[in-house]
Amino acid sequence: MTIIAARKLIPTLGKDNIAKERVKAAAEIFKRHGASSRVMSVVGGEGAGEIHMYSGYPTVAAGAKTFEEVGADPDFQALMAKRESDPAGEIIGPEVFRVLYGDRQVDKRVVVQREYHMPRENVPKAMEMMPRLEKIIGSLGIGVMSGVPLIASDHEMAMVIYYFNDLEHWGNSVDKMIASPDFQALVSDANELGTLTSSRLLVDI
Repeated sequence: MTIIAARKLIPTLGKDNIAKERVKAAAEIFKRHGASSRVMSVVGGEGAGEIHMYSGYPTVAAGAKTFEEVGADPDFQALMAKRESDPAGEIIGPEVFRVLYGDRQVDKRVVVQREYHMPRENVPKAMEMMPRLEKIIGSLGIGVMSGVPLIASDHEMAMVIYYFNDLEHWGNSVDKMIASPDFQALVSDANELGTLTSSRLLVDI
């Protein structure tokens, strides 16, 4: 089981670079305490302009341990003191998700997240469709993962995450997916289980 803690930062106008450096510094502190963290910029779609930090853990217990250790870390405390004295943006989260299918692929630097409103009783059926999706996109070199909230503001939600090597790979792949009858049939079937509510394109910082 993989657990992912997601944090968002909405930068203050004129402080985008400061915000990015602080989030990157926070990610390094989390890594020191056992997290697998990455920092990404939302370059398109919902939340464009935001800075996101995602931290992965093998268990909820591991995540809780890291959370406590980071809170006691002097470097993190100093970073939070800077936030208080000179804010660079609004922090949202963490929200915590559990992975139901696939796993993170941090070697791929471009990510697409697609969020669906989905009643919890439909989630098992949706997960049964994931091998079919993976088979369709496998020849394109795309990674895929899916998960649901564990601690979040919306619990009638499921997320499908696609991993791409770079923006060129994303563009070429999307062109082929749009033209694929098998992919379009899968999308149609998925729409019977949930409704796509938002999507975003993220790139590693």
